[in-house]
This record gives sequence, structure tokens and C-alpha cells, in this order.
Amino acid sequence: MNKNEWGPGEWQHEPDEMLWKDEITGLPCAIRRSDSIGVLCGYVGVPKNHPYYHAYSSICVGLSVHGGITFAGNLYDDYDIWWIGFDCGQPGDYSPRLKMGGKYRNFSYARQQVFNLAKQLAEIKNEEIQ
Repeated sequence: MNKNEWGPGEWQHEPDEMLWKDEITGLPCAIRRSDSIGVLCGYVGVPKNHPYYHAYSSICVGLSVHGGITFAGNLYDDYDIWWIGFDCGQPGDYSPRLKMGGKYRNFSYARQQVFNLAKQLAEIKNEEIQ
């Protein structure tokens, strides 16, 4: 990703993508930078036996994460995992590529939001969403 035209800022030195397994929940986690506006997006994967596997983002209303859930779908070519995510391109968030908005939500912030989302998803049981 070419960030030369975005100007100086934390985004110049942050990773544009990271994939890891959460040590506490065992769930796969990811952060990816949006090519279109340069903001970070966070994701947590759930397995086939999770109640939110194949759920639309509009179903995931009980989850508390920055800006709410804005993504549910396949993120990588692993169809055994359903990814649920959010983006840091909400009203009031700074977009480095567009050079507009308020506060830039950095990698550390996005990672903390991913950890919080993983914890919430790990606590959900089948009977809670029926």
C-alpha cells in the first residue's frame, strides 16, 4: 500500500495488516487497513459452531465495539471461519487517505477493540440469540 501522499502521521509506521490468534479466547483476529480511505478495520473470526457463524452484520447488534459491527463475511479464503468486524472510519474519525475527519484511531486502539470484540464473541451462547 502506497501511503506517500497521505502525509505524515502514525499510519506511516503502523502495520497495514496483522493476523493472530487471541490467547484468551482462541479466536482468530485480524486488523487490515482500508485501501479506499486508509482507516484500520478490526475483525474476529468465529467457527461454524458459533451462533453468529453466517450472521449478517445487522444481526450482531448486541456487540459493543467502535462504531458498531460493520462487516460480517468471509475475509480470507477459509470458509470454516466467519469474520465479524468494525471499521475506524466512523463520523469523527480521521481518514489519512482523505485527509479529513477528527481523531485518528491508531493500531493500538484498533487492537484493543479487537480484543474486546473477541471476548464478547467468546461469551455468546446459542440460546442468547434465539
